[in-house]
Amino acid sequence: MIAAAHEFGSKNADDERLVLEALWATWGHQQPSPTLISQALKAEDHRVRSGALRVVRHSLGLLENPAQFLMTAAVDENPRPRLEALAAATWLGGKDGAEILLTVANQPTDPWIRVALNSSILKLKSDVDALLATGKFKDTQDLDKLLASKLLGAAIRKEVITKAAKAKTKGREGKVFKAQYELGEKVFHREASCVTCHQETGMGMQQPIAIYPPIVDTEWINGDKERLIKLAMHGIHGKLELKGITYDPAKGVPPMSAVGAILSDAELAAVLTYARHSWGNNSGAITVEEVGEVRTATKGRAIFYTPEELLKEHPMKEKE
Repeated sequence: MIAAAHEFGSKNADDERLVLEALWATWGHQQPSPTLISQALKAEDHRVRSGALRVVRHSLGLLENPAQFLMTAAVDENPRPRLEALAAATWLGGKDGAEILLTVANQPTDPWIRVALNSSILKLKSDVDALLATGKFKDTQDLDKLLASKLLGAAIRKEVITKAAKAKTKGREGKVFKAQYELGEKVFHREASCVTCHQETGMGMQQPIAIYPPIVDTEWINGDKERLIKLAMHGIHGKLELKGITYDPAKGVPPMSAVGAILSDAELAAVLTYARHSWGNNSGAITVEEVGEVRTATKGRAIFYTPEELLKEHPMKEKE
């Protein structure tokens, strides 16, 4: 099997993903190939390099010199492999682990790497101190903050759950709602997900032009459940009047994506429930069953809804 994996990697050397899969095959047989690791670490795609480093981290006891791969990654041009090397360094420990940590610290950092450095120093502090005592890495930027685990990392997300809604998370019965709300929070904040347009505050973007509407204190969110599910599942496109502001496609306002195509019923129910209980909103939760019913009823739909169509099917109880 190992020989076959090497042959496969060699024959497909021009396909980085297949080289990584060949490496995974050797790893699965507890014989991770240093040759394939080296090959994958030369890939142009940083995800392939990161995948190879994940193999290294889980194979520290199977490789003769894992530190050599991690040190290479510690100066990678992309932050993701450097982050993988840092994580592996905390497993490796000792002088090598400390040197990898300090090497990463001396490269350009972002908030996520600084968060990881703050955590890693707690594990490797004594090894780092010993290495610094030799005179190496003494010019590391923000060294005092690093040693104190106080580098400025990613901002801590502010709690936005409505006070009355937070009461629903208490007690035995609140566990279900709390789990759904927390899943919705994760979905909302995924890369290129809801937060991109509607922002952390739920207020959208109105400057320099009105482009993304707010999801705070609006009947579009807090009103009819079926209308909201349809809107989110299949998207919406067209001129929309909301709180005295016009969101007009003719002025560059894009359609809202049909997120039902990429989210499960549970995820869609959760993110809508999150929106209906955050930033002062406090309306009812959306259930998985309710989402499933709408998905079944509208399964033949392949285009966005328009505001007029949704309002005809589900009129507002009050004027927006």
